[in-house]
Amino acid sequence: ANIAQGFHHAVYEYGGSYCTFNGLALLAQYFPDKKIFILDCDQHGGNGTAEFTLRLPNLFNFTIFGHRFGCASYERSITRLIDQHTGTYEQYVAAIEEGYQTAVEWGADLIVYQAGMDCHKDDRFGSAWITDEILYNRDKLVFELAKDYNFPIMFVLAGGYQRMYHLVPLHVGTFRAANEIY
Repeated sequence: ANIAQGFHHAVYEYGGSYCTFNGLALLAQYFPDKKIFILDCDQHGGNGTAEFTLRLPNLFNFTIFGHRFGCASYERSITRLIDQHTGTYEQYVAAIEEGYQTAVEWGADLIVYQAGMDCHKDDRFGSAWITDEILYNRDKLVFELAKDYNFPIMFVLAGGYQRMYHLVPLHVGTFRAANEIY
């Protein structure tokens, strides 16, 4: 786990949208012999990581988002929009499962999970239907699938524009979910 935030909007030339540099892409650059698969569940698409897939052949970006900022699709960058107002947890589960199937088909060596909290219903960019419980269940599902598929996984905290006393428990939930599964 990495408790730092701000990665997926930074592009090669500069940082952007609270992301100073793209540590997700840096991981792929540092380990060129490993296939790094990003499962990005932030409310905004990972445009910086998507752009890095054009430079790094060992990087794959799978973004599930609800707000149309940062959505870039390329050969190894897939985006899945789940509507902020009418989306459902079942759609979220299906997209996460599709992400894991894609990782299997691509032959990923490592899953990096961008555990965004800005999709929470109380966030200014959030989806009306995403509650604390849904975020916890999402995190649990991500870790369960990694375990079931025998993928090594790391996660980074991401997103969240709420007051700290609301945001911190959501991030702690990611650690709780990881601890429960592992």
